[in-house]
Amino acid sequence: MHTLPGCFHLILDVCVLHQVSDTLKKFAVKVTTASVSERKEILGELKQCISGKELPEPAIKGLCKLFCLTPHRYRDAASRRALLSVIGLLAESQPEILATSLLHCLLNCGVISKNGAPSKSTGSAAFTGLAWTCLLVRSVFLAPEKRVGPIWKKLVEVQSLLLAEVVGGAQATALKSTLKNLSHLWKKNPGLADQYISTLLSLEQNPSSLALLGVCLDFCTTHKDMATVEKHKSAILDLYMKAVLMSKTRPHQHLLDKSGSLLRHVSHSEFKELLLPALQKAMLRSPENAMQTVSCLLASVTLDLSQYAMDIGKGIASQLKANNPQLMEQAVQAMQNLAKQCSDPSAVQDVITHLFSILGGKDNSLYYDLRNI
Repeated sequence: MHTLPGCFHLILDVCVLHQVSDTLKKFAVKVTTASVSERKEILGELKQCISGKELPEPAIKGLCKLFCLTPHRYRDAASRRALLSVIGLLAESQPEILATSLLHCLLNCGVISKNGAPSKSTGSAAFTGLAWTCLLVRSVFLAPEKRVGPIWKKLVEVQSLLLAEVVGGAQATALKSTLKNLSHLWKKNPGLADQYISTLLSLEQNPSSLALLGVCLDFCTTHKDMATVEKHKSAILDLYMKAVLMSKTRPHQHLLDKSGSLLRHVSHSEFKELLLPALQKAMLRSPENAMQTVSCLLASVTLDLSQYAMDIGKGIASQLKANNPQLMEQAVQAMQNLAKQCSDPSAVQDVITHLFSILGGKDNSLYYDLRNI
């Protein structure tokens, strides 16, 4: 008589395991269905099935692989919300296993461009993945003491790669939603933006990090947290110079645009001692890779560049006679950006005089291309 309750529990456990197994198998078959109603149904069944249960680690890993089949397929908000709800449930019951597995799968499921610029497809998929990672921050890393160690670092790394995809490829509405989500997360957790920056700077240098770093700086600037900006500015500037300005390949435009969040905080001493020598060296070494970067840099800083006009102008002017039409066009735009940042007419006049000397005066056809500078 005393063994019956134990037998009943054993039978119940076996039945539960069978139910979970059957639901997981059904989910694996139907996860990529094109029918929104079928997705909602199977996700609802999965949520009900795993609620209050602790799944074995292989099952969590398997589910994460299946979840990562969906970002390129689930384009509707209802399907995305239903899946996010399931992930949230797992984050509550088995946070560390879920975080480790989900981050690994996101890195290897084609959401993040390994080579080349982000596309609309990867941008849209990354928007979904980023929502998952923000949920992980709220569920797994809410306490400040949790934001250390390899899993936290991996999360911030994955978020930085996903955000670069969103910034570079997603629609404006998706980008706006992502920035709002991150801002809300940081606003509710004072000091979190600072921790993000510190973590990003502790990772291996990657130009893609500048997208998330730029968003962090924008958040701090908006909320008048200039102490955090000043605390990290030197290290971020070092990353920018090494990974973007001195890059051996041409940086992607979305990273140049987001670098403006840093460059608008640059002081005269930082420009003169750090950026000016670096941009001069970059234009000498590889003008075809550096010119667009220099052009964006000149447009982004909030300094009067009159005192540096000739030093910068000489480097740009040398490419106005380049055989490469695209490089010549970029040089013209860079010269225009330089002129706009100069308040001293004599400094601009000196640059123009130099231009005439290398272009051969008004009779040279290039003069007419540059008449608006």
